[in-house]
Order: sequence, then structure tokens, then C-alpha cells
Amino acid sequence: MATTPDEIALQVQEAVRAHSMGSLRSQQQGDHLIGMSELGACRNYLRLMILETPYDDNEDDIRWPAFIGTALGDRLEQAIAESFGYLVQETVQVTLPSGRMLQGHCDVQADDAVWDFKSVDGLESVKRNGPTFRQKAQIMGYLMALIQSGDLPEDALAVLVFVDRSGRDPQPWVWSSVLDMSVIEEADSRLDDVTYAVMHDEEASRDEPDAWCQVACPFYTKCRGATSDVGGLIEDEGALLAVKNYDEGKRMVREGTRLKDEAKRDLVSVEGSTGEHIVRWVHVNESDVPSFTRKAYDRLDIRKVRRRNR
Repeated sequence: MATTPDEIALQVQEAVRAHSMGSLRSQQQGDHLIGMSELGACRNYLRLMILETPYDDNEDDIRWPAFIGTALGDRLEQAIAESFGYLVQETVQVTLPSGRMLQGHCDVQADDAVWDFKSVDGLESVKRNGPTFRQKAQIMGYLMALIQSGDLPEDALAVLVFVDRSGRDPQPWVWSSVLDMSVIEEADSRLDDVTYAVMHDEEASRDEPDAWCQVACPFYTKCRGATSDVGGLIEDEGALLAVKNYDEGKRMVREGTRLKDEAKRDLVSVEGSTGEHIVRWVHVNESDVPSFTRKAYDRLDIRKVRRRNR
């Protein structure tokens, strides 16, 4: 029985890890099967899946964003089904132009649309850049499958619903489109490239940026590690300590930023004194900066109270 905080934390981590590895999506990935959610994925990732390449040694690490996103998606589907009676988690199968057949499970099947939920940490990036090719390919695959089966009309919509899992933005951002065969054809063509690479023992294109791969790809070191342009092994003790300190500093900055952001949300409209700190909101007017306009904003100002000498 767990009794200490550390033991309880480890039990929570183990439960999340076991649940994540036992999910339908994880089982499919573990069996190295390409499903609808992989349509439009990185070609070299798909090649490694087909070859049944073992995941990186650290792949049993918990991916909290994915777990939270899955949990959030499950509750959203439940809420939609209860409120509007739409079908959720329906199994579908699409036949691509090449004749390939892929299966998947769509989040929501409405009367004239199919929806897929995407959880993100903040909506500003997706609002600016729109969905990724993989996200478009996945939802277009669901839509095409439902049109082929006769469950949706040909003018039905593919809908991506982006939800801010941090809770800062309460309104989802929605992208929608009718069936776009150019996306389907491009995704199908990528599968041709993957098949060719596997048959000829070649690497396939890496379609995602390195920063994304480090976070999301279970084959990162096997795929990217061999192509790294980093120099030899660092052995100097001073340099090793500096690297460790730098990494620790980055972690502390991240923790400090998160701590400040959480506190800032809790202090909206709060002003006054705690006895030790003065709390006030300072309005900063809009100003012109070379090449762009800095919008007006409210800055939270917390500082130590100056005590008079007695």
C-alpha cells in the first residue's frame, strides 16, 4: 500500500502508463498496424511501423498531453452524445484511390458531418496556422468512409474541433471542409512512397519537424539519432556540469513560468495588499514598435512592500 507522497505519485504514474498502453490506439500501434489516424503521418514513421521496429527504450514514459487529450476527448464525446444523440466512436472503413482499405474510429458522427476532437495547449497557433496535413487527412478519411458507406451525404462536412486543454480559452476553434480529394490523394501517394521504401530497404521522407518528433514519435532515436550532426562525446567535467546546470535552469524557468501563469489566472481583478506584497493591475497602452504594433494589455505587478524604518 502506498503511504508516502512519492509512492502515491508513482502509483498514479503506473496507472496512467498501463491505461495508455492498453488503449485501442496503443494496441494498434503496438501491433504495427496502420489505421485511419496514421493517414497522412510521417512516411519514415510509417515505414518503421511496418518493419515492426521496436520503440525507443524510453517509450514507456508517460505522455501526459496525449493521456489528458484522450480523457478530454472521451468526456466530450459523452457530452455530445447525451446532449444531441449523435453517434460516437463508430468503426468505419475507407477504400482509398489505390485500393488500400483502412479502418478507424471517428469521434462524432452527426447528421451531416463527422467531427474529430483535437486537444491543444492554447489555440493561438492553430488559429494562425490551421490544421496539419495529418489532421486533415485523418478527418477526410473518416468523411470519405462514411460517404462510401452511405451514412453521410456527399456534401457532408469534415470538422476538426480544437479544444484548449489548459482551460484558458473556453471556446473551441473549429475548422471544416467538404471532402477534399486532393488531401486523400496526397495521403495515398505517401503510402505508395512508404511501400516503395520498405520494399527497397530505403529510408522514407521525414515529414515532421525535429521538435515535433522529439515529443511525439516513439522511434525518435532510431529515426533521427543516426542523422544527428552533433559532435563527439563530451567528457570534460566542467562542461558536463555546465550542461547539467543549463538544463536545470531551463526546467526552473519552465516551472517558474507555469507557476506565474497559474497565479495570474487566479488573481484576475484582485488588487490590494497581503501585508507582504502589493497586488495591482497596470494597463499598458498600445504602442508602435518598428515593423509591428504592440497591442495594449494589462500587466500584473506584484512586489514586496517597502517597510519603513522604525
